[in-house]
Amino acid sequence: MKPLEAYNKGLGDHIIVTGGGSLSNMRHPEWNNSGMSEAEVIVKNLVENGVPRDVISYETSSMFSIANVIEAKKIFDFTTIDSLLFVCKSIATGRQYRTLTKHLPSNIEIRASFIEL
Repeated sequence: MKPLEAYNKGLGDHIIVTGGGSLSNMRHPEWNNSGMSEAEVIVKNLVENGVPRDVISYETSSMFSIANVIEAKKIFDFTTIDSLLFVCKSIATGRQYRTLTKHLPSNIEIRASFIEL
């Protein structure tokens, strides 16, 4: 799991997880957690793999790129950071990057990691 790898490598000290689901209803092929939002599945896996719950912020209502950012801004103060590593499906990396650069403070260095489906 890319967020877990990044956290374990010390690439960040806080994890923000977004996602209620996707408009396409496309789920990760290894996820067998019906009834759970994308964010809940990710948080569950992070905690089960040793990430302290208090370093994770998450929301479960967003369903597309712009909503991921809007909802994340409600649960995290992005003015307190100077860099951000985001993880998403490979097909959405460009769109998510453009959305983040448009809606977050311009001083934040934004880097990507993606998940192949």
